[in-house]
Formats: sequence, structure tokens, C-alpha cells
Amino acid sequence: MGVADKTSTVGLALRIGAGVLRERVGPSIALTGPDTVPPSAEAMTASWLTSVLCQEVKGASVVGFEILGGSDGTSSRRQVLVTYNDAGSAAGLPTRLFTKSTPSFFSRMLLGLTDIAEGEATFYNRVRPGLELRSPQSFYAGYDPKTTEASRSSRT
Repeated sequence: MGVADKTSTVGLALRIGAGVLRERVGPSIALTGPDTVPPSAEAMTASWLTSVLCQEVKGASVVGFEILGGSDGTSSRRQVLVTYNDAGSAAGLPTRLFTKSTPSFFSRMLLGLTDIAEGEATFYNRVRPGLELRSPQSFYAGYDPKTTEASRSSRT
């Protein structure tokens, strides 16, 4: 590994470390809409879920959600049960979601160094909608290049 590669890796580690530290000890990040990537399923809010799941159904909103369980590895995977108001329920919006996120320093370094997080978000946002294949329908895929935070929600 050359000096430039080492410098780039150290810079990435510092950015990711600062982001993870800020999330753990600082105030909660404001999830203002689809352009804000939640660092974990546990960080999601009903308001943020409304912004990504209900945008095409007038009057629909998420009134609550429950994290049912999951596992951790190179990403954190969670199953989420979503409850909507009457408009969201009547529209048949998804109630069971599978989420993947990268809340840990290790997962962000691994997926950031390999560009997997960015590639997965790009695939689910731009490529997957035009393909007929056995792959989950994604309702949200986000990536923050500054901290390599990544998050995705799809139907279970």
C-alpha cells in the first residue's frame, strides 16, 4: 500500500470515527427526510418513515413502528413492523420491512473502503426498478459519502 493509499485510508477512518462518535455521544441526528441517512433502524422515526414510505399517498403517515429483531455482521439487519393511519392502511403500504444499516465503525470501514455501500444504494435506486429478478423491492436506499453511512429498507 502506497503513501497516498495509506493517507486516504487514515482520512476515511478519521471521518468515519468522528461520525460514529458523534452519533453515540452527541445529540440525535435530525432525520429530516429521504436525504438524511439513518445510522441504524433504531435511529429511525415515524416522521422519517413517513417521508420515505408515504410520499405517493396523499394524507398517509406512519403512526408507529416496532423493531422485531435482527442480526449484526458486516451490516445490521432488522425486521420492522410499520403501522399507518387510515390513508396508509387503505393504500396497502408495506407493513413488514427488512432494513440494513451500517452503524458500526467496522462495518462502515469495510463497506466504505470497498464502495459496497454506495454500489448497493445505487443498484436499488437506479438499476433494480427496471429489472425483473428475484430481489427485494426497495422502498429506500441511502448512502452518505462523508461517513459511508448506508441504510436500506425493503419489503420482507
